[in-house]
Amino acid sequence: MTDHRLINISIALVGALLFATVLSASHLLGQDDIETERQQMRDLQAAQRQAQRQARLEKAAQQACGENAGYLLLHSGAIQCFTHRGFKTQIAFLTKEMK
Repeated sequence: MTDHRLINISIALVGALLFATVLSASHLLGQDDIETERQQMRDLQAAQRQAQRQARLEKAAQQACGENAGYLLLHSGAIQCFTHRGFKTQIAFLTKEMK
C-alpha cells in the first residue's frame, strides 16, 4: 500500500469512530429538552382545562341570567345578573351537575 492510501484509510476510520461516538452519546444530549417539552405540555393542558372551565361557567351564567342579560361573578361564587340597561335583576348560584 502506498502512503496516501494509509492516510485515507486512517482518516476514514477516525471519522467513523467519531461518528459512532456521537451517535452513541446522542441520547444524553436531549434530556433537558424532553423535560422542558413535557413541562410545556403540562402547562398547555392546564391552560386548556382552565379555558374549558371558564367557557362552561360563562355558558351556565348566560343560561341562568337570560340571553340578553349581562352577569358578574361575585366573590361568593354567585352570579349577579343585569338587564341590558344595567339594572340588577337576580342572583343565581351555579352548582355542578353529576352526569
